[in-house]
Amino acid sequence: MQKLKNNMTTKSIWFYLFVIAMLADGILNTVATFLSAYSIAYVGITALFKITTILELIIAIVYLLFVEKRVKMNWLSYVFLFFCMVGMLTGIVYRQFNSKFLVHIFTYLMPVIMMAFSYYFYQEYQENRKLRSFMYTMMLAGLILYSISVVVFRILYSQGGMRYNALGTPWGMYAEPFLLCSNSLGQIIWGYVALAMSVLSGKRAILLAVVLAWICSLCMLNRRRKVAAVHLLMTMGAVFAAVFLFLKTNIFARMVLTLTNMFGEGADLYAATSGRNYEIEVIVDYINQNPSMWLTGIGFGGMVWVKELYRHYSHFSPLGYVMTGGIFASVSIYGILCWKAVKGMVYGMKGYLESWEKPFVILLVNAILTSFLGASLTVTPIWWFFIGMAFVIVDQRSSTVLERAI
Repeated sequence: MQKLKNNMTTKSIWFYLFVIAMLADGILNTVATFLSAYSIAYVGITALFKITTILELIIAIVYLLFVEKRVKMNWLSYVFLFFCMVGMLTGIVYRQFNSKFLVHIFTYLMPVIMMAFSYYFYQEYQENRKLRSFMYTMMLAGLILYSISVVVFRILYSQGGMRYNALGTPWGMYAEPFLLCSNSLGQIIWGYVALAMSVLSGKRAILLAVVLAWICSLCMLNRRRKVAAVHLLMTMGAVFAAVFLFLKTNIFARMVLTLTNMFGEGADLYAATSGRNYEIEVIVDYINQNPSMWLTGIGFGGMVWVKELYRHYSHFSPLGYVMTGGIFASVSIYGILCWKAVKGMVYGMKGYLESWEKPFVILLVNAILTSFLGASLTVTPIWWFFIGMAFVIVDQRSSTVLERAI
């Protein structure tokens, strides 16, 4: 018994360290993004997020190698490994031996590692209330810093002190589902603070993500009267605040400009998508020059010249997976992601999920959405940690539902 207790303690340490690394990632990202928005002299500092990203991955690798000494696989893990081999072989055939070859290997192996780590994290998380409490505390701590940075950013921007009208820090997007899905009235209120701060940040992708997370949380709403009443009051306040901000401030200026450029007279799709549409067109044209690449991809190490820059990825992630592994890689990856997301939402709406399980399902939905707007899935271990947690939760609930049916 004593040996088992010590082993559990050893495991817990790694999980607490990972949560701390996640918070450090959020803090570093917030500070770096703020400084970058303040002055062009600090643009290069945004690359510092790679430090904590690598730290998260190292913690997961060390845990898998030296604590569990095995890697738990799921269907998506096997998909990544298979198409990793396809991409490597294609890259070798085209003799694309460069630094991006290694980056593409990272793109395909990192999700396997993080989802395996998530599996073991969940086993502890569901039993260890202290770990769950610690996770919520760290989410709230990061949110407080994030909120302060957004408020200061808005004040400075109104005074002409910032060079950019958006603060692209994702911490509010990460924290929001944990708080909105809680049964604690105080945490729910903080969840709406996360929603408000994310909106004030002015980042279009984050705005869409937090609104989607808010809608998903309402769909899985706990039917307790106090919880429902708080959500109703906060929703009414959120709608009123949104209307006020729209009429009296320029918070939504970028969103309005985007819609105008997409659908208004003299529409400019390039401006609306920040050049994403042009990037997609160029990559598609490149692949069309050799149609077999739709099946194999352009291979690891492959790059496409897009507006004075070689791109080894696409901001539209489904196309990015086509580039490296072929269309079947993209369809397989997104088919599994979407299937798990749909099942998770259904289980949540039917009341099969615990309040602490719902946030991971919502973050899975958000991971899919944000990957259509950027290359987040290819570079961000936290997303694959959340995805892995959602997968385990959905699989556990599928087993429970099946047992009930039998």
